Amino acid sequence: FRRVLFRSRRLARIVPLYWAATAILVWFVVPYASTKAVVGSLFFAPHIPSEAPLLFVGWTLIFEMFFYAAFAIALLAKQRFTVVAGVSVFLISFSVVLGPAPSTDNPWGPPAASSIAYLADPIIIEFVFGMIIALVYRAGVRLSMWATISLIIAAFIWFAATVPSVPRPYSAGIAAALIVAGMSLSSMSSPKGSLFVRGVLFLGDISYALYCTHLLSFSFVAWTVSKLAISPVGHAWTYFGAMLATGLVIAVGTYLMFEKPTTNFLKRL
Repeated sequence: FRRVLFRSRRLARIVPLYWAATAILVWFVVPYASTKAVVGSLFFAPHIPSEAPLLFVGWTLIFEMFFYAAFAIALLAKQRFTVVAGVSVFLISFSVVLGPAPSTDNPWGPPAASSIAYLADPIIIEFVFGMIIALVYRAGVRLSMWATISLIIAAFIWFAATVPSVPRPYSAGIAAALIVAGMSLSSMSSPKGSLFVRGVLFLGDISYALYCTHLLSFSFVAWTVSKLAISPVGHAWTYFGAMLATGLVIAVGTYLMFEKPTTNFLKRL
């Protein structure tokens, strides 16, 4: 039951908005897309990278769904540490045995490989960092304010020192893990009723909507600018501000009117 519940909740959280954003992209931007590309995109198929996913950010969701599948199976174990250890050993072994060698050529894009080799890309190791942080959090470990600040500073120093010379999982991946650890394990109290904290929490709530829609928002701004015959050259900051504002507005609307009610409805089912 735990496996079914975990998997169902993850699907309810991830799939509807991703499918809706992909459908909008296909309808308005790439109506010429092949059936293979559309189906592969919708069902997180790691086939030919140039064809799937059509919504570019979906390449990371392929790894996320793969991780959820592995984690759901590991939930057969009853002990929390056993679950995390089992998934970690599997992901690391899977990546080492079947994955390509870590590369620094394109740290921010999808792997060049396809099929199983795609899933075995070393980026999958970043999920191990997240599980370790979760274990430490559940064990009750908390950091002082100075420890939190030190971890965040260390993350930026590590990132600056290693990108792009070090493969992504061990450069940006470790840097991100340090930031997540510093923030999530912090013992600093916060004025939960303050407007600032509520705003930050709301940004976290809309983050997935922003992730799925920002490329569509940017495309809409670019299309509008071209229709108005306005050149972004010489108006870079205005152009950037318009993209940022449009992206946030569309993300907020998407979260409030689609993602939140849809997710809540599916979770009730």
